[in-house]
Order: sequence, then structure tokens, then C-alpha cells
Amino acid sequence: MEQRCTAYRRATHKLSEQKRRKILNSRFDDLRTIIPACQDGAHSKMSVLKKAMNYIEQLTKELVVQEHLLRELQTERERKRILEEEHSIWNNKLQSIRKRFSG
Repeated sequence: MEQRCTAYRRATHKLSEQKRRKILNSRFDDLRTIIPACQDGAHSKMSVLKKAMNYIEQLTKELVVQEHLLRELQTERERKRILEEEHSIWNNKLQSIRKRFSG
């Protein structure tokens, strides 16, 4: 009886481990398709992880640059809005002065 239980536990553990490895390998395959540096052929799991880390670092740096550019554009847009308001104010003053001198 105890041998059957042990054999059953081994078999279920083996199946569980196979399922885990299959899922893990599938995730590595997913990474290989996502990471540009891995799309040129077969790569070891260690290579995939290193290239994934490099890719994440690259994306992070690009994100920082894009966020900086966005802030600059937002600042420029605000400056433009302020200049347009000032232009409108000065334009109204000029119209008022022209009315006084033409009338």
C-alpha cells in the first residue's frame, strides 16, 4: 500500500513538474518573439533573460527621454497660450486706440 502511495506521489509530482517546465518554456518562447534581439534565431534561456534585461533598460531610457520631451512640449504649449492671450490683449488695446483717434 505504501509503495503504491509513493509511486502515485512520484507520478503526480513528475506530471506537475513537466507541466511547470512546459509553461516555463512557453514563456521563454513568448519572450523570444517579443525581444527584438532574440528574433534572429535560437537563444539559450540565459541569453533570452540577458537580452530581455537589456531591452527593458533600453525601453526605460527611451521612456525617460519621451517624458522629458513631453514636458518640454507642454511647457511650450503653455508659453504659446500665454503669448496668444497677450497678443489678444494688445490687439484689443490697439483697436481701442484706433477708435479714439479715428472718431
